[in-house]
Amino acid sequence: MPSKKTQKAVFWVLTILIGVGLVASSVVWTLPDQASAPPTPPPEAENAPQEAANPADFSALEAKVEANPRDIPARLQLAQAYRNAGEFDKAIAAYGEILKLDGDNQNARLSLAEVYAYQERYDEALSELDRLLAANPRHQGALGMAVEVAALGKQDYQGAIARLENYVKVVGDGPEAEAARQMIDFYRQMAEQAEKDQESKQQATKE
Repeated sequence: MPSKKTQKAVFWVLTILIGVGLVASSVVWTLPDQASAPPTPPPEAENAPQEAANPADFSALEAKVEANPRDIPARLQLAQAYRNAGEFDKAIAAYGEILKLDGDNQNARLSLAEVYAYQERYDEALSELDRLLAANPRHQGALGMAVEVAALGKQDYQGAIARLENYVKVVGDGPEAEAARQMIDFYRQMAEQAEKDQESKQQATKE
């Protein structure tokens, strides 16, 4: 779990990202004080039903999906209902079924990654996010979440930097690229500080 100092730094970084629209969704696990809250739902497909379902609606939604297994909007709503109710294993399975039917469904893949991140299954979250970014390198929500997961979840600052550098190559010049460069500089400083802290710990152990 990130330290309080790291969290404050992250809020500053996310402010930069949000300012240029690089973060389309937030991951609740970055806020320890809200650890009991379910993930914030990211935007769903444009044609997906907008009303939020509650646990009492499971049977109706499940029946709707069973009646028409290829109804992607209904499957998205069911997956969201599971997620919002904290039924994360069911949500993961539901998003997986959507991706079997439509492997290019970016909303399902982003939501699946968010659930994995919330569960601290960071490698699985990054796997889904990197697949999404491979298909759509300009996907700002996936980039923002991947940077969070790498840097805050795994303390893999180099991994965060690599993803941001790739994004800069794709978008070229402009406000998005400039914000990403600021992020790169910030995480380089974080990586250097982490290395110094590790060296200090090793030195203290020797003494």
